[in-house]
Amino acid sequence: MESLYAAFKCQRDITKNSIRINFVNEAREDMKVIKRVGLSVLLMILTLFSIQSGAYALTSEKLLKTTTTWDGNPIPSQNIKDPQVTVMRFTVKPGETLHVHYHPVLNVAYIVSGSLTLIKPGTNQKKRLEAGDSFAEVINQWHYGKNMGNTNLVLVVFYLGEKGEPITILKATPLERQQ
Repeated sequence: MESLYAAFKCQRDITKNSIRINFVNEAREDMKVIKRVGLSVLLMILTLFSIQSGAYALTSEKLLKTTTTWDGNPIPSQNIKDPQVTVMRFTVKPGETLHVHYHPVLNVAYIVSGSLTLIKPGTNQKKRLEAGDSFAEVINQWHYGKNMGNTNLVLVVFYLGEKGEPITILKATPLERQQ
Protein backbone atom coordinates (compact mmCIF):
# COMPACT_ATOMS: atom_id res chain seq x y z
CA MET A 1 0.00 0.00 0.00
CA GLU A 2 2.84 2.32 0.79
CA SER A 3 4.24 1.82 -2.67
CA LEU A 4 0.85 2.63 -4.14
CA TYR A 5 0.73 5.79 -1.99
CA ALA A 6 4.28 6.69 -3.06
CA ALA A 7 3.36 6.15 -6.70
CA PHE A 8 0.23 8.32 -6.30
CA LYS A 9 2.24 11.03 -4.50
CA CYS A 10 4.88 10.92 -7.20
CA GLN A 11 2.19 11.17 -9.91
CA ARG A 12 0.61 14.06 -8.01
CA ASP A 13 3.95 15.90 -7.78
CA ILE A 14 4.58 15.35 -11.48
CA THR A 15 1.07 16.68 -12.18
CA LYS A 16 1.77 19.73 -9.98
CA ASN A 17 5.02 20.33 -11.82
CA SER A 18 3.26 19.78 -15.11
CA ILE A 19 0.64 22.32 -14.11
CA ARG A 20 3.38 24.69 -13.02
CA ILE A 21 5.29 24.13 -16.27
CA ASN A 22 2.10 24.69 -18.30
CA PHE A 23 1.37 27.82 -16.28
CA VAL A 24 4.87 29.16 -16.90
CA ASN A 25 4.61 28.36 -20.63
CA GLU A 26 1.21 30.12 -20.85
CA ALA A 27 2.63 33.12 -18.99
CA ARG A 28 5.53 33.24 -21.45
CA GLU A 29 3.07 33.18 -24.39
CA ASP A 30 1.01 35.94 -22.75
CA MET A 31 4.16 38.04 -22.34
CA LYS A 32 4.98 37.57 -26.02
CA VAL A 33 1.49 38.78 -26.95
CA ILE A 34 1.80 41.74 -24.57
CA LYS A 35 5.18 42.63 -26.07
CA ARG A 36 3.77 42.44 -29.62
CA VAL A 37 0.78 44.60 -28.70
CA GLY A 38 3.04 47.04 -26.88
CA LEU A 39 5.37 47.32 -29.87
CA SER A 40 2.40 47.83 -32.20
CA VAL A 41 1.03 50.61 -29.99
CA LEU A 42 4.49 52.20 -29.76
CA LEU A 43 4.82 52.13 -33.57
CA MET A 44 1.39 53.74 -33.97
CA ILE A 45 2.31 56.48 -31.50
CA LEU A 46 5.62 57.11 -33.27
CA THR A 47 3.82 57.24 -36.64
CA LEU A 48 1.28 59.74 -35.33
CA PHE A 49 4.06 61.80 -33.78
CA SER A 50 6.01 61.83 -37.04
CA ILE A 51 2.90 62.92 -38.96
CA GLN A 52 2.24 65.76 -36.51
CA SER A 53 5.88 66.79 -36.40
CA GLY A 54 5.98 67.37 -40.15
CA ALA A 55 7.57 64.15 -41.35
CA TYR A 56 4.53 64.07 -43.69
CA ALA A 57 4.26 67.68 -44.83
CA LEU A 58 1.08 67.38 -46.92
CA THR A 59 -1.22 70.32 -46.39
CA SER A 60 -4.09 71.58 -48.48
CA GLU A 61 -5.75 74.91 -48.94
CA LYS A 62 -8.93 75.57 -50.90
CA LEU A 63 -8.07 78.23 -53.47
CA LEU A 64 -11.45 78.62 -55.10
CA LYS A 65 -14.96 77.24 -54.81
CA THR A 66 -17.48 79.34 -56.68
CA THR A 67 -20.62 79.28 -58.76
CA THR A 68 -19.94 82.69 -60.33
CA THR A 69 -17.39 84.22 -62.66
CA TRP A 70 -15.24 87.21 -61.65
CA ASP A 71 -17.94 89.65 -62.75
CA GLY A 72 -20.55 88.05 -60.47
CA ASN A 73 -22.55 86.20 -63.13
CA PRO A 74 -23.40 82.49 -62.70
CA ILE A 75 -21.08 80.01 -64.36
CA PRO A 76 -23.09 78.61 -67.30
CA SER A 77 -23.66 74.86 -67.58
CA GLN A 78 -21.28 73.10 -69.91
CA ASN A 79 -22.39 70.33 -72.26
CA ILE A 80 -19.07 68.72 -73.14
CA LYS A 81 -19.13 65.46 -75.07
CA ASP A 82 -15.38 64.94 -75.56
CA PRO A 83 -13.68 66.93 -72.75
CA GLN A 84 -10.17 68.27 -72.99
CA VAL A 85 -8.24 70.07 -70.25
CA THR A 86 -5.57 72.60 -71.16
CA VAL A 87 -3.30 74.29 -68.61
CA MET A 88 -1.46 77.45 -69.64
CA ARG A 89 1.09 79.60 -67.83
CA PHE A 90 1.23 83.24 -68.89
CA THR A 91 3.82 85.89 -68.03
CA VAL A 92 2.75 89.50 -68.58
CA LYS A 93 5.27 92.33 -68.25
CA PRO A 94 4.51 95.45 -66.16
CA GLY A 95 2.27 97.88 -68.05
CA GLU A 96 1.37 95.32 -70.73
CA THR A 97 -2.25 95.12 -71.90
CA LEU A 98 -3.64 91.90 -73.34
CA HIS A 99 -5.74 91.78 -76.52
CA VAL A 100 -9.50 91.90 -76.18
CA HIS A 101 -10.72 88.31 -76.31
CA TYR A 102 -13.31 85.87 -75.04
CA HIS A 103 -13.27 82.24 -73.95
CA PRO A 104 -15.93 79.85 -75.31
CA VAL A 105 -14.91 77.37 -72.57
CA LEU A 106 -14.94 77.21 -68.81
CA ASN A 107 -11.65 78.30 -67.25
CA VAL A 108 -10.25 79.19 -63.86
CA ALA A 109 -7.01 80.96 -63.08
CA TYR A 110 -4.50 81.31 -60.27
CA ILE A 111 -2.21 84.31 -59.94
CA VAL A 112 1.25 83.09 -59.01
CA SER A 113 2.85 86.53 -58.77
CA GLY A 114 2.10 90.14 -59.62
CA SER A 115 -1.32 91.68 -60.09
CA LEU A 116 -3.96 91.64 -62.80
CA THR A 117 -6.74 94.07 -63.61
CA LEU A 118 -9.60 92.48 -65.58
CA ILE A 119 -11.76 94.77 -67.70
CA LYS A 120 -14.98 94.26 -69.67
CA PRO A 121 -15.00 96.89 -72.46
CA GLY A 122 -18.16 98.94 -72.86
CA THR A 123 -18.98 98.51 -69.17
CA ASN A 124 -17.61 99.90 -65.97
CA GLN A 125 -16.74 96.42 -64.76
CA LYS A 126 -13.16 96.04 -63.55
CA LYS A 127 -11.60 93.72 -61.04
CA ARG A 128 -8.11 93.84 -59.58
CA LEU A 129 -6.55 90.58 -58.42
CA GLU A 130 -3.26 89.93 -56.63
CA ALA A 131 -0.79 87.08 -56.21
CA GLY A 132 -2.50 84.15 -54.48
CA ASP A 133 -5.96 84.99 -55.87
CA SER A 134 -8.00 82.51 -57.91
CA PHE A 135 -10.99 83.31 -60.09
CA ALA A 136 -13.40 81.85 -62.62
CA GLU A 137 -13.11 83.67 -65.92
CA VAL A 138 -16.10 85.09 -67.80
CA ILE A 139 -17.36 82.87 -70.63
CA ASN A 140 -18.36 84.13 -74.11
CA GLN A 141 -17.90 87.76 -73.04
CA TRP A 142 -15.33 90.17 -74.44
CA HIS A 143 -12.75 91.21 -71.88
CA TYR A 144 -9.06 91.89 -71.46
CA GLY A 145 -6.47 92.10 -68.74
CA LYS A 146 -3.73 94.50 -67.84
CA ASN A 147 -0.69 94.27 -65.60
CA MET A 148 -0.85 97.63 -63.84
CA GLY A 149 1.83 96.61 -61.34
CA ASN A 150 5.58 97.04 -61.53
CA THR A 151 6.53 93.34 -61.50
CA ASN A 152 5.81 90.51 -63.92
CA LEU A 153 2.37 88.95 -63.66
CA VAL A 154 2.50 85.15 -63.72
CA LEU A 155 -0.85 83.52 -64.23
CA VAL A 156 -1.78 79.82 -64.55
CA VAL A 157 -5.09 79.14 -66.30
CA PHE A 158 -6.95 75.81 -66.42
CA TYR A 159 -9.34 75.45 -69.38
CA LEU A 160 -12.05 72.79 -69.77
CA GLY A 161 -13.57 72.55 -73.22
CA GLU A 162 -14.43 70.34 -76.15
CA LYS A 163 -11.48 68.43 -77.59
CA GLY A 164 -9.99 70.25 -80.58
CA GLU A 165 -11.99 73.45 -80.07
CA PRO A 166 -10.32 76.83 -79.40
CA ILE A 167 -10.02 78.05 -75.81
CA THR A 168 -9.61 81.75 -76.66
CA ILE A 169 -11.00 83.91 -79.47
CA LEU A 170 -9.24 87.23 -80.18
CA LYS A 171 -11.23 90.26 -81.31
CA ALA A 172 -10.57 90.90 -85.01
CA THR A 173 -10.39 94.68 -84.76
CA PRO A 174 -8.57 96.53 -82.01
CA LEU A 175 -10.75 98.18 -79.44
CA GLU A 176 -9.85 101.67 -78.36
CA ARG A 177 -9.18 101.63 -74.65
CA GLN A 178 -8.42 104.35 -72.23
CA GLN A 179 -5.02 103.72 -70.75
